[in-house]
Amino acid sequence: MAPKGRTQEIPAFASVDEEFEFWETHEPEEFEDGPADDLILAIRPRRKVAVTLRLDEGLLAEIRKIAREENVPYQTLTRALIVQGVSRLQRARASRS
Repeated sequence: MAPKGRTQEIPAFASVDEEFEFWETHEPEEFEDGPADDLILAIRPRRKVAVTLRLDEGLLAEIRKIAREENVPYQTLTRALIVQGVSRLQRARASRS
């Protein structure tokens, strides 16, 4: 159960613009805590640029499954995973320098 004042889950968005408008008036802290919180908080709202990615069907299915289990839109989870991966690469490169 979510603490008082928190909603159960982040809604599904029909577009990136709709998601951006939603986050303009909401904070991630308003939503129920879950295992993906660190990932979701890492992608605080910023103006986003739409891109097209070609993913293996199995990978996309796994991302969607995890997103459903975490009650977040799969696009949000995918973006969070990319942000986390880039951050790890940057840290690894910095440690080699």
